[in-house]
Amino acid sequence: MRPMNFDPAEKLSESEIEDTWSVLSADERAEAFCLLGREEAQDFFLKISVDDRAQIIRRLPEGEKRLWLRLLAPDDSADLIQHSPDEERSMLLNLLDDQNRREVNVLLTYKQDVAGGLMNPHFARVPPDLTADEAIRYLR
Repeated sequence: MRPMNFDPAEKLSESEIEDTWSVLSADERAEAFCLLGREEAQDFFLKISVDDRAQIIRRLPEGEKRLWLRLLAPDDSADLIQHSPDEERSMLLNLLDDQNRREVNVLLTYKQDVAGGLMNPHFARVPPDLTADEAIRYLR
C-alpha cells in the first residue's frame, strides 16, 4: 500500500509530508517517511512526536530500526522505548551499542515525567576559570 497521492518513484519533500501527516494512517506515515531523502528524513524524524517515531520504527526493517534509534539522544531513545509495546522494548534496547544501552537503561528506571526521565546524561564541561561570557562562547 502506497501513501495517499504519493508517487513512489519520486522523493517527497519534508513539507509535503508535514502537510498531509495528520490525515495519513500509521502505515502510510511510515511509507511516506521512507520516500524522504536521507537528510530530510533525519530532520523530519527529529521533529516528530515520540509516538510518531515509535510508529515509524515499529514498521521498519531491523537494520533501519538500528540506524534511526541510534540517531536519537539517550533520553529520546528512552522515551521511544517507553512508548513502544512491552514485547518490543528489549529488541529495541538490543539495537543500541553497549554504552547507549547502559545510559538508556538508567533513564528507563525513572518515570517519564520526573527529572531523571527527562534528562540527557550527556553534558558539557567548561574550564572552571572562565567567565560566564567566555563559557558561552566556549560552548558555542
